[in-house]
This record gives sequence, structure tokens and C-alpha cells, in this order.
Amino acid sequence: NYWPFIDDAVDVIGGANLNSINPTKSNDRFGNLNDAVRISDLTNFYTAPAGVYFNTPYFTIIAWIKLYSCPLFTRLIDFGNAQENNVVISLSISNSCKPYFQAFNGNLDKGVYSTTAFSLLEWYHIAI
Repeated sequence: NYWPFIDDAVDVIGGANLNSINPTKSNDRFGNLNDAVRISDLTNFYTAPAGVYFNTPYFTIIAWIKLYSCPLFTRLIDFGNAQENNVVISLSISNSCKPYFQAFNGNLDKGVYSTTAFSLLEWYHIAI
């Protein structure tokens, strides 16, 4: 799947278009008007159609992010069916602004935790 978020959340490869819930447009990292999506609270998010998205051990998730605050366990993505089968990228452990990635497969938990915090109002390119 590939969601470039050029004009909307259309999956240009797999056809699994995202459903948007109250997102707002914002300036991107180059200052281009309305070329980024701002998700400011729990009422702004995207949902993916039901399906299997991580059925291979090989995948890449990339994003440009800019944090305005560090709420408790802010998620970039959270795919899965309970903790036993889940892929999570959080932009803040607790409210520390330190990102982490976790993948659960049964009781096997693999994770990468950052010791460096994001600064607020700065653009970052992240890749997993």
C-alpha cells in the first residue's frame, strides 16, 4: 500500500483508500499551502479498510512529521487486532516526545525506542 497524501488519502498501489475523520490541511515542510495534513487531536485521524497490511516480514513506513505538542502516547500508526498482533509507531513514549516502534506477533514483542526527543515545531523525516 502507498498513501502519498497528495490531494487525499488514496492508496495508489493497493486500492485500500483511507477514510478521513476531520483532518485539516496545513503547510508542508517547504511552506507549500495545504500540502500537508494536520491531525491535532483525538477527533482527527484516518482509518484503513479492514485487511491484512503487515503479512510479510519486510515493510517500510516513512513520514514527515511536525509536532505541536507531545500528548500521551501520540500514534503515527496503530494497526492490529489487540496486543498479540499489532504494529505501532508512536511519536511520544508517555508524553516525552521520544518516538518508538513496536511490533507484536503473538507474545513476541520487538521494539525500537529512541533516547532522543523530537523538538516541537520542527520537521522530521522518520523511516521504519
